[in-house]
Amino acid sequence: MEQGQMIEQILRFVGEHQESQASVAVCRRSLGYYPEELDRRTLTDLRQRLEDAGQDEVEACYYIIM
Repeated sequence: MEQGQMIEQILRFVGEHQESQASVAVCRRSLGYYPEELDRRTLTDLRQRLEDAGQDEVEACYYIIM
């Protein structure tokens, strides 16, 4: 699976399952924190961090949500 597809699935999962342990882990890993409220801005920041990250980092976050 290509990196762009993995990022889309990560964002979809985090948006739909905001309080899951996997979402918390992805946010903490990528953003360095878990926001009190996961809004559109936070998802945009998460997208940017994932797009700037290397393939290994995106794959790690992808496997967290799987």
